[in-house]
Amino acid sequence: MSDLLGNITEGNSTATVTETAVTTESAVTQTNSAPEISVATTETVASDFHSQLAEDLRQEASLQSFKDINSLAKSYVHAQKMIGSSVRLPSKDSTPEQIAEFYDKIKDLPNIANLEDRSTLYTKLGRPESPDKYNYGLPQELTENNQTLNEFSKVAHELGLNNEQAAKIANFQVQRELQAMEQFKADQIEGEKILKQQWGSEYDNKLAQARAAAKMFATKYPDQVKALLSMPTIGNNPAFLDMLSKAGSSLIEQGHVQGLKSIQISNAAEKLKAIKSNPAFGNSMDPSHNKLIAEYNDLAAIVYGQS
Repeated sequence: MSDLLGNITEGNSTATVTETAVTTESAVTQTNSAPEISVATTETVASDFHSQLAEDLRQEASLQSFKDINSLAKSYVHAQKMIGSSVRLPSKDSTPEQIAEFYDKIKDLPNIANLEDRSTLYTKLGRPESPDKYNYGLPQELTENNQTLNEFSKVAHELGLNNEQAAKIANFQVQRELQAMEQFKADQIEGEKILKQQWGSEYDNKLAQARAAAKMFATKYPDQVKALLSMPTIGNNPAFLDMLSKAGSSLIEQGHVQGLKSIQISNAAEKLKAIKSNPAFGNSMDPSHNKLIAEYNDLAAIVYGQS
């Protein structure tokens, strides 16, 4: 059986089949040959691309995966973005600017919040293995049994400071303290000079009155007086000492503190103890021996003569 079209074409069946076969074969041939043309074109482009490179680069293994200039450009752009966001550890030859840039980059990195990762990073940056390994380059008398410096070392280690960073901070603070001590001594000498000019021969008595007043007020207002005397210059300020001396004189007259002679005896007794504990006091060969003996005799006359 055949359909209507079959009836119409039945007489030309051989020719139709033959023509169809030829047409189909041609189409298959064309279809199969298209990829071959495309592959050949790509290989030609890749070949041309590599041929444009310098001879010493043509066999570079890292460039063999690139088929054209576009793929190479994309790879380069990606690499530049990676470099821009990367963090490189400073070396001993790094400039201060490079080191500052490094710390600026890592300050907001989320994984730095992890204590283990942070500790590893600090170690790579030069932090000593323990707080007692810091070397500040200070004289031994300033570092030995220095509790403040020991506490600072613990904090510096916790913060991840390397030896150079911690040493700069420690030296800065020590220099400040040394300068403060020098200033204290200078203020003391200057204050004593001014008061001796004003008080003359009454210097010792008036100074004793000032001390008596300070002790009385310290008993009545301990915290306030302690805070006041913690000021580095107040104890050597001639104006402040003069006011205390006047207050002490008034307090003695009113009977609120012990009399001046009692104060002198008490002070002299303390000085006698200090002189007797001085090795030079019992060593006649010491250059200061004779001076100590004379001072001792003067003080003994005050203490024992008034007893």
